[in-house]
Amino acid sequence: MNKIPVFLIAASLGAYAFAGGKTGPMTAPSALTTDRAMEAPVRIATDQTQQRLKTLRSELKVAEEKLLELQQQEAQVRQTMIRLREAIRTLEEEQAKSGG
Repeated sequence: MNKIPVFLIAASLGAYAFAGGKTGPMTAPSALTTDRAMEAPVRIATDQTQQRLKTLRSELKVAEEKLLELQQQEAQVRQTMIRLREAIRTLEEEQAKSGG
């Protein structure tokens, strides 16, 4: 009985999994291929994470600018309301003095 070295069995199983579970004659991936295959998803995930961070930071900047713009508009509206109330109060006082 021929004994198959354990690393060949592991390599064959790895090739099977690497081939998506397809059956048939396969060659085991080399260590370099396996390393690259393992690095690629990590690199893609890192690239995707970096891109997502860039997008989120950009969206946050836009939101902060919009909030600042809205706060400035709020301050302007409040000033307008103060002037209007003061004008109404003044006219009501004048109306009351004139007996109207």
